[in-house]
Amino acid sequence: MRIPLPFGIRRGSLRTRVMAWSFVPTMIILVIVAVVIFYAYQDVTMELVIERNQDLTRLAAGQLEAALNEYVELLEVEARTPDIRSDEEDVQRDALKGASNRLAVFDAGTMILDTYGTVVAAEPERPQIIGQDWSDRAYYRQVLRLQIEGSSEPAFSNIVSDGQGSSDVLCVVVPISSEDAEFYGCIIGMFYVGPTSLNVLYGDMVKLHIEESGDAYLVDGAGQVIYHSNIDHIGEDFSGYEVVEYVLQGETAAVRTEDIDGHRVIAGYSPIPSTSWGLVTEESWGRVMGPSSGYRGLLLGLLALGVIVPTIIVYFGLRRITRPIAEVTDAAREIASGHFSHRIAVSTGDELEDLADQFNIMAGTLQESYSNLEHKVKERTALERRRADQLRAVNEVGRRISSILDLDELLPYVARSLQETFRYHNVGIILVEPESGALILKASAGFFEGGPDIGSTAVDVEGIASWVAWHGEPLLINDVCQHPKYSQIEGTGATQSELAVPIKIGEDTVGVLDLEEARINAFDELDVFTAQTLSDQLAVAIKNARLYEQAQELATVEERQRLARELHDAVTQTLFSASLIAEVIPRLMEKKPEEGQRRLEELRQLTRGALAEMRMLLLELRPAALTEVGLEDLLRHLTDAITGRSTGLIATLTVEGEGKLPSDVQTTMYRIAQESLNNVSKHSEATEVVVILLIQPESVELNIRDNGSGFDPNDVSAGHLGLGIMHERAKDVGAALEVKSKVGQGTEVRVRWGV
Repeated sequence: MRIPLPFGIRRGSLRTRVMAWSFVPTMIILVIVAVVIFYAYQDVTMELVIERNQDLTRLAAGQLEAALNEYVELLEVEARTPDIRSDEEDVQRDALKGASNRLAVFDAGTMILDTYGTVVAAEPERPQIIGQDWSDRAYYRQVLRLQIEGSSEPAFSNIVSDGQGSSDVLCVVVPISSEDAEFYGCIIGMFYVGPTSLNVLYGDMVKLHIEESGDAYLVDGAGQVIYHSNIDHIGEDFSGYEVVEYVLQGETAAVRTEDIDGHRVIAGYSPIPSTSWGLVTEESWGRVMGPSSGYRGLLLGLLALGVIVPTIIVYFGLRRITRPIAEVTDAAREIASGHFSHRIAVSTGDELEDLADQFNIMAGTLQESYSNLEHKVKERTALERRRADQLRAVNEVGRRISSILDLDELLPYVARSLQETFRYHNVGIILVEPESGALILKASAGFFEGGPDIGSTAVDVEGIASWVAWHGEPLLINDVCQHPKYSQIEGTGATQSELAVPIKIGEDTVGVLDLEEARINAFDELDVFTAQTLSDQLAVAIKNARLYEQAQELATVEERQRLARELHDAVTQTLFSASLIAEVIPRLMEKKPEEGQRRLEELRQLTRGALAEMRMLLLELRPAALTEVGLEDLLRHLTDAITGRSTGLIATLTVEGEGKLPSDVQTTMYRIAQESLNNVSKHSEATEVVVILLIQPESVELNIRDNGSGFDPNDVSAGHLGLGIMHERAKDVGAALEVKSKVGQGTEVRVRWGV
């Protein structure tokens, strides 16, 4: 359809109309394009810088992990030596000293903790810590937890004050275990941390060159700076910094933000694998976007040229356009053969109208050929989108199932996730019963109506799932009704295509992942690959869940055995002594009433002590009770237990005042009293011990005095009689501990907390 133009424009020169209808809008478009290009350039630059910083940070984190693994390998070599695994402390100490040259990279020294977390050896020698209980260290508890879970992975600590003189160090902890996976303890390598520290760990960080174009720093799991390109920040707490919060949550990314001094930066962050640490790199925003200012001037110059020069060229060139119109028309006819895909529509009444007709002819010719091409592009796009969706689903399900250790939760989750993500008609997970070999449906999700209940056993040994379980190979059937292995279950007739893949642990098939669709030819090789990948991940998760169940059963058995040993050592012997006394009391009451009365009193003391021992054992088995029960009751249990346990020793308790103590202070007071009374019972030869507890509104004082043999404090090492442990406990809660003793004049232990 032709639209008539106003007479003045239609009959005007072609040059005038081109200038009026095309060049002015072109200038406007040029301005818009220039602005859009400039801001697009800024956006693309920012995105590229963010991606680059993210990749560089992730790469640097991986390189740092590789460096840390070298230190782990050094410790693992020593952990495998027979001397290190010995139960004798002197042998372990000599072995550690012999390895000092190999472990010299650990500038803060090395040490060995035994199975119970006690320091048994250190290099260089640190006699003040030998025998100390370090089982409360987070890195020791992490290694112990991993050992219980069946893993021999190392642990990397946060910055801790465990170096010589309570200096700040980082600890690399490797478990010591036998070939039978028996846990002997752990070996620890330590690096000094601080602005003046020079060690191979800092050398590895410097070699990464991560701070050449800005700042970079490494933080531990608590947000404290391990390394910073500005050494003044080493040791500072960055936990409140937004980027540090992200990296400590395990995220890897790069963002535009502000640094610790308030400057705008591009910050990339990535966690260090196998540790709780995080790496952050920062690059100045001004430095990144500085080149764009020059680009702005260049763009303005090009824009001016794009307006002025075309104006001149068009003005003079349009006069020459009309002459080659015939040639352009001939060229347009050639283009109609299929070389270009451009359409025009004008109604000018001049040569351009003929040119437009030729282009329209060309467009009609190209339409058919391009329709096929467009269809192929759509198919390709759909395939790529489907592949991306499947990969995302595989990753998402894989991340989730690796953390689920309960099969009753794991299998329904996988079935439901696959059905909802890919909209399969039905998804079933079938496991092979280990003893009978029967196939049991453990989880199902989809649109079955009247299908088998979860837990039902397959009876069709010739079915698809049975064939896959028996042969251990995938089976794809795109028309189940025409396949001999298809066994239709009542209510499932909507199934047209079926894909079953084995779930294998090693060479053993433990189950089958069954996917069903309500249309023919619903699956292809991509579905087979995706299903097999998911089944492999599911096999690993099933294996982990079964190992977890076995570990729980083993832990239960070990706990029962430990309880039996505690009952035998703490209570059984006392009750045995009481039973012997009870047997002779009737005869003594007849012949020697006074002796019988004395024995009866002794029996009362023993049974009272046994009851106290049992209560103490129950408290030890339930550590939370140490803060739930009042300190007065806890001390009374201790004095009753020592009176019943020790013949000829009487323990009395006096309590003045009352009040609620902080849980850590109460636990410390209880532990110091427990250690002191044990020393009295085992070493003092005392006949009387007095425990006095004075509680005031803002303070508490515990005094323990005995009339035993005493000792010379100047001749006693720091670790003797547990004095070192008691001093450490008091120091941890800010309490003051004082021990007074003289040979032959007894001992007094006084601990005070508060104002």
